[in-house]
This record gives sequence, C-alpha cells and structure tokens, in this order.
Amino acid sequence: MPLSVTKGEGFTVFTVTSDPGRNWPLLCQVFTTLCCSPVCAVSGRLRKLMAGPQSALATVQIMMGLLTLGLGAVLLSVYFGPYYMRGICPPYWLGPIFIVSGILCLFAERFPSPCLVSMTVAVNLLSSALAVAAIALYVFDDGPRVADACVTYDPSDRYDSEDDSGVRRMANLTAEARGRRERNFQLCRMYRGAALPIVFGLKGLLVACAALQLCVNISAAVLAIKALKKNSEGEQVPEVKQPLMEEVTANPVA
Repeated sequence: MPLSVTKGEGFTVFTVTSDPGRNWPLLCQVFTTLCCSPVCAVSGRLRKLMAGPQSALATVQIMMGLLTLGLGAVLLSVYFGPYYMRGICPPYWLGPIFIVSGILCLFAERFPSPCLVSMTVAVNLLSSALAVAAIALYVFDDGPRVADACVTYDPSDRYDSEDDSGVRRMANLTAEARGRRERNFQLCRMYRGAALPIVFGLKGLLVACAALQLCVNISAAVLAIKALKKNSEGEQVPEVKQPLMEEVTANPVA
C-alpha cells in the first residue's frame, strides 16, 4: 500500500493506494502504512546514539513514580489540610505519568525509531512541567490544619437543626455510642500532634521525588533531542566518501 506526498503552495496532499486484496477498512490501511514508514522504522544509527544512560534514567523515573504513588497514598490518608489536596489527589496521577515516561524511555532505547524518540521527548517535557507544578503545590501548601483534625460534622450531634417538615430533630445516638465517640475524639486530640511530623516529612519526600524527576526528565529529553539531531545530520551526509586520489607520475624517461 504505497503512500505518496505532494507538496504545493500552502497545502500538502497525501495519496494512499488501497490494496483491493485486503478487506480492512481504509483507516486501518492508512495506519498500517504510516507505521511501516521510515519515520516509524527502527534505525540502527539511532540505536547507537540512544545507547547509554537512557535505561538508567528510565529506571529512576519508574522508581520515582512508584514512590510518588506510595508516599502520596500515605500522605492523603493522614492529611487534614486544605480540601483541594484531597480533591485533585496529585500523587495519584503524577505517579502514573512518571512511570509512563520511564517506560517510554526504555522502549525508545530498545526500539529507537524517530517517531518513538520524538514521542519520548514530548512525554518527558510534559512530565517535567508536571514535576514543577508538583513542587509548587507541595511547597506553597499551607500545611495541615491542626484545628480541623478532630472536628466532626455529623448532623446527628446538632440539636438546633430542623428537618423538611419543620420538626426539631433530636440526636439519635445512644449513650454508649456517644461515649465511644467522645473517647475517640479525645484520642484524636491527643495524637494529632504526632501526625504533624509525619505529614511534613511525607511532603518533603514528595518534593525531593518531584525535583529528582524534573532533573531526570530534562536529561532524558536533552539526550533524545541530541540523538535525533545527530541522526538527521548523519542521513544528510553520505556515509561513503570517494577519497581524492592523486596520480603521482615519475620523471619522464628521455
């Protein structure tokens, strides 16, 4: 299924010749042709250029993603600060993005096609931008609110609320349940001070993970861009060059 490209003034035309022997839809045939194009083919020269620290950088990215997921889950389980931290849950979507970025780096080193390497550069740049956003989010967060750690908002404890019919509603808790809640409330007030170092320590670890992820993303993107640039320069310069041969003549015989 050949593919031809015609460029004009202000427009580009892609001409695809469909294979009548295949029953695939035309869109699938177009995707197959694009995937088999030289842009998506594995390049031996690019493989040599990508060989090196990419696997180590990818391993660090995957580890940072797993640490972000684990530490973030613990932080959100003991966090009693601003609501937006629980609402957007940054570690739950930052971690998978870091992991995907590392996996793409591994694939780009194993199957270094120009298309895959370019995609790796884009994902690394996106991941670095998200790492900067994560650092800003963790650093400028106003921290846990100790006063809100042990506050209950159960409406059954309120005697001044009314239902839809205007009848005053009384608390439906038994004396045993109310005593158990009071004991839990006192325990919460007793141990909430111990949760502060844990929360701040987890936030510090998440900031460190995001900072390391930022450095690794920038390094991986720069290495991939350099490899693409050298690969394109190598394709323009012919590999085999004819040496200039000078004919050396001896002194003419008289």
